[in-house]
Amino acid sequence: MTVEVEGVRVRMLSVPLGERFALQVARPIDEVETVLGRLRVMTLLAALVGVLLAALAARSIAGRSIRPVSDLTRAVESVRDGSDLARRVGADGGGEGGRDEVARLALAFDAMLARLEASRLAQERLAADAAHELRTPVTSLRTNIEVLAAGAERLTAADRAQLTADVIGQLDELASMVDGLVLLARIEGPDPRVGSVDVGGIVEETVAAARRRHPQRAGDLVLQLEDTSSLQVRGDARELALAVSALLDNAVKYAPEGPITAAVTAVTAIDGASSSEVRIEVTDRGPGVPAELLPHLFERFFRSPDARGAPGSGLGLAIVERVATAHGGRVSAALGEPHGLVVTVVLPTHLPTHLPAQRPT
Repeated sequence: MTVEVEGVRVRMLSVPLGERFALQVARPIDEVETVLGRLRVMTLLAALVGVLLAALAARSIAGRSIRPVSDLTRAVESVRDGSDLARRVGADGGGEGGRDEVARLALAFDAMLARLEASRLAQERLAADAAHELRTPVTSLRTNIEVLAAGAERLTAADRAQLTADVIGQLDELASMVDGLVLLARIEGPDPRVGSVDVGGIVEETVAAARRRHPQRAGDLVLQLEDTSSLQVRGDARELALAVSALLDNAVKYAPEGPITAAVTAVTAIDGASSSEVRIEVTDRGPGVPAELLPHLFERFFRSPDARGAPGSGLGLAIVERVATAHGGRVSAALGEPHGLVVTVVLPTHLPTHLPAQRPT
């Protein structure tokens, strides 16, 4: 037991020696209490150091873990402000080679930023091109209207008729250009009208519509159609019909005579097991274009030097290229033999699914 003797705390042990005597041994416990006190202080200090180290380690690990989230937050804020669409988050902080969910989110966000940046650049380029191309017809239209307004009494009937015809033609050209720009903008935006499209049926109906639209050339419009009913293109039937219609109208405009052939064929895969693509080919026997201009035919507002005097906006083949790209396909142009132009659209196909086959509306 612990007792206090003359102000000193001791630990006393009493042992009986026979019936009349006892042995008592006492030892001060100051040393023990000093050691225990030191142990308590050392334990407290060790605990504090351990907690501090754990906090630092947790802060470091948490900082590395949430860094991609912080980068995403800053990127979202920059996109919200519209100031930095070129920024990319990357997956550096995603852990284990960028395979965790945060890294996947960062990569998906980077892909979204890339598409937004490409869309903004396309819009800026379209706006710049439209402003440049619209300036000439608007200026010419204004000049003709001013001449009509200022000199109506001095102009002969023939001059007035000619100026009026010029104004109407320029208005038609402006309307065509605006329609083309609106169509391009609609194609570049989201469209819910997606399904399995019967390409052969689309081309057949579009050729029939072109014959009605150009009755003087109805006999020249020839359709060559393979049995492609088992092949479907996933996309928008209306956009595909517009693209084929633009090809036919372009051929009618620049090939004043001779047959215009619209052919639809299935392209067989290399292994011969199945067809993987459908090819739409429009061939005319017109004068064609110089070979060096072929790569530029699908640019917006591009017109060859020989065609600049003809009515039109230069957007027809650009629409064809945009529709083909939006459907995962490609488009090309080549010179015909012995003359003329061959424009080819190749679209990837898939077997019919539960989606109904679409026809143009």
